[in-house]
Amino acid sequence: MDTDSTKKYFSGITQDPRLRVLAILLAFLLIGIFFLGFDKSPQQIAFMIGFSCLLDMCFHYMTKETSRLLLPISAAITGTGLSILTHFPHTIWLGAVPVFLAISSKYVLTYQSKHIFNPGLFGLTLCLLFSDGMIAAAPVSQWGGLVAFCILILFMAASFFLFNIKRQILTAVFLAGYFLQVLLRGFTIDADIPLTMLLMGVLQSPAFYLFTFFMLTDPRTSPDTAKGQVFMALWVIAADFIFHSLHFTFTLFYAGFSYFTARFLSLHFLRSVEASPPVYQRIFYKWREITLCLALLWLGVRGFDYIRPVALPPHPGFTLTALPSQHTGISGEASPLLQQTDPRIAHLAKWFYAMGDAAAVADVNHDGLPDLFLTQPLKAPQDRANLYLNQGDFQFKKFPLPALDDLRQSPDKYGSPTQGLWVDYDNDGDQDLFLTVFWGHPYLLKNNLQETGELSFEDVSAAAGFTAYINSAAANVADLNRDGLPDIILAGSLPLYVSDGDYSPPEYFNIFQLPKAAYEGDRRPFNVMRRNPYDARNAGSNMIYLAAPDGKFRLLDNKEWGFQDEKRWTLDIAVGDVNNDGWDDIYFANTAGPDRLYLNKEGRGFTQIQSYFKDGIGQDTYRGMNASFLDADKNGFLDIYVSNMHKAELPEGSLLWMNDGRITTNKSQAFKNKAFAKNIINPDRFSWGAATVDIDLDGDMDILQTAGWLDSDYDSPSEPTAQAACGNYVYKLFQIEASPPATHGYIDNWPDMRGECLYPRDPKRVFLNSGRGFIDVADAVGWGKAENSRAIAAADFDNDGDKDIVVTHMTAPPSLYRNDLAAPPHWVGLLLKGNGTSCATNAFGTRAVLQQADNKQEKRLYASNGLSSQHDPRITFALTDQAETATLDIFWCGNKKPERVTVKAGAYHLITQQAGNNAP
Repeated sequence: MDTDSTKKYFSGITQDPRLRVLAILLAFLLIGIFFLGFDKSPQQIAFMIGFSCLLDMCFHYMTKETSRLLLPISAAITGTGLSILTHFPHTIWLGAVPVFLAISSKYVLTYQSKHIFNPGLFGLTLCLLFSDGMIAAAPVSQWGGLVAFCILILFMAASFFLFNIKRQILTAVFLAGYFLQVLLRGFTIDADIPLTMLLMGVLQSPAFYLFTFFMLTDPRTSPDTAKGQVFMALWVIAADFIFHSLHFTFTLFYAGFSYFTARFLSLHFLRSVEASPPVYQRIFYKWREITLCLALLWLGVRGFDYIRPVALPPHPGFTLTALPSQHTGISGEASPLLQQTDPRIAHLAKWFYAMGDAAAVADVNHDGLPDLFLTQPLKAPQDRANLYLNQGDFQFKKFPLPALDDLRQSPDKYGSPTQGLWVDYDNDGDQDLFLTVFWGHPYLLKNNLQETGELSFEDVSAAAGFTAYINSAAANVADLNRDGLPDIILAGSLPLYVSDGDYSPPEYFNIFQLPKAAYEGDRRPFNVMRRNPYDARNAGSNMIYLAAPDGKFRLLDNKEWGFQDEKRWTLDIAVGDVNNDGWDDIYFANTAGPDRLYLNKEGRGFTQIQSYFKDGIGQDTYRGMNASFLDADKNGFLDIYVSNMHKAELPEGSLLWMNDGRITTNKSQAFKNKAFAKNIINPDRFSWGAATVDIDLDGDMDILQTAGWLDSDYDSPSEPTAQAACGNYVYKLFQIEASPPATHGYIDNWPDMRGECLYPRDPKRVFLNSGRGFIDVADAVGWGKAENSRAIAAADFDNDGDKDIVVTHMTAPPSLYRNDLAAPPHWVGLLLKGNGTSCATNAFGTRAVLQQADNKQEKRLYASNGLSSQHDPRITFALTDQAETATLDIFWCGNKKPERVTVKAGAYHLITQQAGNNAP
């Protein structure tokens, strides 16, 4: 190429309007990542743009009759657009799928050597249709709210007015027509959604503007004539209306895809008579492009199978056998509680009661059999907040708790029970009961077994300092300052006050009695919903109560102790020592906002661990339902498993924060989310509680998972709604998710949920740890039934060494499963008891280590380690040899110096801390 030609070539490049489009997209993307909190990582973006350019250059070189390398400006635009609009949070590699589909469409789906589909739209839409929910359009949680919206509008205006794209007619007709279409929907198919909510949801949706200005108006694929542009705009508007009437989500992308598909078919088939050469010959001429695409697609599928350990093992070696309630004696009858709520909130009552059906296990009467406490807030009064004593052979008998009679009968005045925890708060050797509630104060019931020799409970809540009003679904217990006394951590799960306390004095949020309107048009009583789905900060504060030797608890000041008082919607609290310094740390699982991890500064406060980018810990905007600690890879450091939803509309998926142990030096970088690589994202589930337990007694920690969100079974308990007749609320939810806080946070703006469902029933999971990853064997062990379930508690109810399972349900009686191992297990179990001075009698935070040849197992004792659950406090180890005894090292309550014990195999042993084992 001569000098003049080179100058002309580069001059043409610099004048190329595509560069300005690319610059706008990149600027918007970079501002979003570094300043607005976009749910993207730099690695995802770089990979998608780079792979898009590389693929375009390769296809061009292999299919075009030229030796000149392509300058992939269009591919960079496509890759940038897809990196903005697609959502797949767990790995960069899934980004190759929409990119591959987009770029290959330019070379295969053509007419007269020109591509018909907008590449980005083609790649995204096919992912929505065929990725089995693994890839979706970016949710509202990505965009960061109004600031991102305003910046995007400026960029769109620059694109429209400064660039000569000659698509003004198309843009104007589409925007005006779409506005009218939204109005029409507001009076027809979406009549139960306030019109302002619909309009603001569209106007504040960056995806709408990206579609309009970068997909619909793509000069390469949209018509040049005014008539053609008007027809295209009207087609997309009409198709979008049809998809809305069918209750589809992502309707705009489907509508645009339908137009391009119709145009492609009309060009190729309706005019096939005039075509030369015939269609079959033109397809034959593209054999290179088609073969190349199929080969790459095959390699991608094989690679996907390789990186995810999906192969099923031989028979798992155990089954989970459901036991009928007639045998167990555990009941849970429906009640009309949802209908008893304030009429102004009754249409959304089950949203607030989507959690709180909890299970807690402990041997409360010291007979050697684990007993069970169940909250069951939506059940009949006689089934709420009940203690079931284990009679043997999986049969249970209710034990009266008169101190909770008022709570059972009058939740409007005394609260609804949400989580029970057994804790020996006074270190006297018996198990006392701590109970969180909605709409009231927490309860502390003292067990008098040690004092009187008989099992009985008395309410000492007020004397202990638990008089504050709470709306809490979660609590945990740990000795945070290592003074030998158990401290209590409470979650703020729902708003504490109505309208963020905009009353004098503030009005507590009670679902049974909202404040009366103080004046005409007073909408404050309706302001109790989360403010948005990605960064809600209007719940009650999380609270930490430090125990004192006199049996009282002192509420800490969050800020003084290093906690951000963000008032997030916290659903679960995990407590464990993630950096092995001997001090328990705290992980808060928050829905509608990022989770939080705090490191304990040796009892002097806490410091937050948070990544800068969205792929790091403390930056997710997911619906964190459950938080559980486990050492998944046996490196001696606690990993963190967090349950999330994963549905086609929003494929978030569960998180598995793998801990490499270098927290002191690497801070947040010590945690990497390996959920996709370990096959634990839990696809196509709305996940809730989880249990980390060695369910098959092979020495590896497995994960059991519940799922399902809102059904309609208790909407009218006297006339249960058949599942087939249950309305689909998913469509309505996604219509209002993008609305601003001024409308989103008010319950009177939300459509009626009664008779409607949101992902009502999903099968549970049994993820076995294979060492390389996790494999779901639920179907093989008898857990394949789809249902709406919440908490999982693991306990050896029959003392045979394996863990049996209790599963709770918001709108059904609890389920009890007996674990039946195919072969007799070889095991040993420990019941640990601290000395009550340097280590609380419950010994929460204690580590026990078993070393057998090359089989090292480490177990830690938690008060609660999963949503709404407390497991059997006895630690069980699988023994890999047939030795009659086992030797273990016990690290009491964070102590660095272990106490070594040798015990007989095949039995449980009470291990009491030696008096001299008090070293830090």
